Amino acid sequence: MNQQQMAWQTIRLNKRFGLRKDRITQSKIDRYIETHKPNDRIRTFVTNLHLNEQVLARKTNTSIKATRRFVPWLVQSVLDNEPRIGKPITNPDLIRYRNRLRMGNHLTTNVKGKFVSDGKLAIHDRIKELMLQPESPKEGVVATLAYQFSLESKLIQEKELKNIMFHSYEYPYKKKVKITRYNKIYRIQQRMLISNKKLGQRCVAFFSNINEVLQHETQDRFAHLFLDYCGSITTNRKTLEHALENKLVKKGGLIWVTLCSRSCAGDRVTKQLPLIAERFSNDYQVQIIRNHKLFRYISKMDKRKKRGKTMFTMIFRRIK
Repeated sequence: MNQQQMAWQTIRLNKRFGLRKDRITQSKIDRYIETHKPNDRIRTFVTNLHLNEQVLARKTNTSIKATRRFVPWLVQSVLDNEPRIGKPITNPDLIRYRNRLRMGNHLTTNVKGKFVSDGKLAIHDRIKELMLQPESPKEGVVATLAYQFSLESKLIQEKELKNIMFHSYEYPYKKKVKITRYNKIYRIQQRMLISNKKLGQRCVAFFSNINEVLQHETQDRFAHLFLDYCGSITTNRKTLEHALENKLVKKGGLIWVTLCSRSCAGDRVTKQLPLIAERFSNDYQVQIIRNHKLFRYISKMDKRKKRGKTMFTMIFRRIK
């Protein structure tokens, strides 16, 4: 591993644990190993703290629950350069991290917080983080519902994702038999791809219904699926279930879906998405976003609107 990769790994590690003042560095990890000469199991934990709990649990042959309890103590041990397993955690950042993990064990919505400005950004950051993890496919096609290629523009900057291509679909919305609004959005997308050479090399815009396209696709067709519908579950449930059941993404691939409370469907979304997750739990694992498996935020699609719509997001990762 070169120095640049180690640096990015350390940055992601500190960001994951929310460490601000006292941060983990490779030199602190090396110092802890050299000073205390831990056994093979502890050494494996220490040298792989950048991995998420699921991967770290598999690597160390430990349950996920035990891994989550163990890791914060081990992080403080490295920071303080002394064995602190079993002792109280005193680092405020690690206390907050441990509390977030406890909250994240439940499949629930965020009842109190409504993310207006940073909700979408939080999802984008989480998607990028998950795609950079070792188990995620690093080549292939991502079928997406791009909104001005905001997420795609971030992802093409990552060298690890250089072999990923994005196929964006715009639904031809018809009003009185005439295609109106989405025709304009499609033309905007085409101009963006022409004006931005780097984006144009990695993204293709199609003027078609993504639901109709996915109905004809087969297993392992995509690296990931970005089903950022922002529409009702009634309209899009069959496609989501088809994608999950037929394993349209490769093993390790992500299926990200966003649905809204349009037409008083909020209750159906909060009930049906967890049921879908439970139904396919043998093959897919729900990924946590800001401590929640079902993430809720407010989206203002139009700046002129004073009130936005409530959106519900869930990310599935194929594990089998």
